[in-house]
Amino acid sequence: MPEANTPILVHIGSIREESLRILQTAALPAFIATLENESGKIETLKNNVPRLFVAKHPITSQGDDAVLHEYSLSEFNSLAPVSGLKKLYPGLVEKQHRTVETHTLEAALKAHKLNAAPIAQLIIEQLESAQALLETLEAQGQLHSLTKLWVRTSPESLYAGMPTQSELITICEQLGFEIVDTQADDPDFVLVELKRNPLYSEYKKLQEKAAKLAQREKEQTASNEKAQAEIAQLKQAHEKLTQQHTEQNKALERAQHDAAECQKQNEQLKKARDENAAAKEKAQAEATQLKQEREKLTKQQETLRDQLREQRQSNQTLEAEMQATQERQNKLAIELERAEAQLDLIKDLLLKDKLLQR
Repeated sequence: MPEANTPILVHIGSIREESLRILQTAALPAFIATLENESGKIETLKNNVPRLFVAKHPITSQGDDAVLHEYSLSEFNSLAPVSGLKKLYPGLVEKQHRTVETHTLEAALKAHKLNAAPIAQLIIEQLESAQALLETLEAQGQLHSLTKLWVRTSPESLYAGMPTQSELITICEQLGFEIVDTQADDPDFVLVELKRNPLYSEYKKLQEKAAKLAQREKEQTASNEKAQAEIAQLKQAHEKLTQQHTEQNKALERAQHDAAECQKQNEQLKKARDENAAAKEKAQAEATQLKQEREKLTKQQETLRDQLREQRQSNQTLEAEMQATQERQNKLAIELERAEAQLDLIKDLLLKDKLLQR
């Protein structure tokens, strides 16, 4: 088992002569995943490769079940039906197709405890899956440690969905690689060798910087939207408080008007009470006078007594009305104090709101 930081070589697909030579001379621990029985070549590699690991299942970008197409020439076995390959090999026959379990490269390496090992070199001989594998591995960051890359391709699309050689090279260039050489024992099956573009590291740094800036811009936009929402809420609260303040002012004006009316009524009642008191004194004086003249003015005295009783009843009625008016005035005074307290509270809230808006 290699150390966790020991670089490894990963080979995916058929072991053709060119890739066999690369595996034998790379002097790296190698991980191999093929679509056909390569027992003879694997035995050869065991004698020439420092450490060799063989996957139990084919490698795909998704790692789910796939259809394996097996042909009369096993080196052309694939996970997609042939298209242009039939023109090159008219006699090629599909023997059978069956559903097979596949793994992602990450899961396959983890099964051999190689998931922490950096991939220094990568050979992809699985033509129909090359593009999907490269794009997935790049997205997962598994291509970042690569120093060399070999990809089997062809000038024509040989399998359904397979990019042509020029299309695949363009994809590799977009992923930060440039062509070093091509090996073409068979011109229809070219093994393209690529290496990291010297500007790749700077490009990745700029890409990461751009991603961070985009994230910061996104966060700033979200922050601005949140601030706008809070401002809108504060504006609504301000409008609500302003409305409450207006209503409280109206209520205060009504209360002040009612208080003035009560004061006026109180003054009128006081005046009436004073008048009644004067009348009472006058009546008492007359009663004294009538008492002195009682014997002479008995009939008049009885009349005056009746008047006095009526006057007393009137006084009682007036006193009851004055008491009720006083109680009402007290209640209005309490309501006035409450209204003034609410007005002071609203003024404080409005002042705080203005301070927050600054």
